[in-house]
Amino acid sequence: MNKKCLYGLMGEKGIFDGNKNGLFDYFRKTEKPLKYTYGFLYKSPTTCLVPVTAEEAIVKFENAPFIEVYEFDDYIHVNAYSENDMW
Repeated sequence: MNKKCLYGLMGEKGIFDGNKNGLFDYFRKTEKPLKYTYGFLYKSPTTCLVPVTAEEAIVKFENAPFIEVYEFDDYIHVNAYSENDMW
């Protein structure tokens, strides 16, 4: 499965870093489903790969202190983290 960084965190460079409006337009135009996770996948978060609309993904993006976005072959993953996740 191919994985492409759209918006990076912790040093990984994303295609839309510094251009969140471009990322939001991409959310709105893509045919791929958007999925949202809050927290690290390896910690089995309660909110994990939940389908969201483009507008919901934008709200999640705007409200998260830390976020990264990856595009896979069959979906786009919006992954948010709290400040507690970073310690």
